[in-house]
Amino acid sequence: MSAILQTAVKLTGSAVVSLTAVIWGQKRIREERRKTAVLAEMCSLVGFIGERIKVFAPPLGEIYADFSSDVLSDCGFLPVLRTHGMKAAVESMSDLIDADVRETLIRFAQSLGGEDREEQLSLCEVTEERLGKLLDARKTTENERKKLYGVCPLLGALALILMFI
Repeated sequence: MSAILQTAVKLTGSAVVSLTAVIWGQKRIREERRKTAVLAEMCSLVGFIGERIKVFAPPLGEIYADFSSDVLSDCGFLPVLRTHGMKAAVESMSDLIDADVRETLIRFAQSLGGEDREEQLSLCEVTEERLGKLLDARKTTENERKKLYGVCPLLGALALILMFI
């Protein structure tokens, strides 16, 4: 094989490895953004539930039916919420929410729907505050991981390329 052909094959292989690494990194960044968006919408949902309980105190099914979110609809959360309730909807989201968020929302779901309106409002406030803190931590984590996923795959690909050249 001629030297030019060998160089062309090496460059093509290098380009494929680099492109694959960049695509993988971008996919991971999108996943991180989606997880953050889902958590932000969960905070909105808990706040919405609290406001509806405070003003109208309708049954939970009506509150769930009135809540609208493209993010939670797209990932399948809202249909499950409306048909099977909060706990089942949270459990169906295991790949999009972290364990501490899942635990917080399941505890919320199990306590929601009690008789005392003040307890329900307090539960919503406490849960919304907790989710807000988790959202802040999630945003920090997302920013760190975006940097990591943006740079490390490409550096790994370049290291691999240098080993083969």
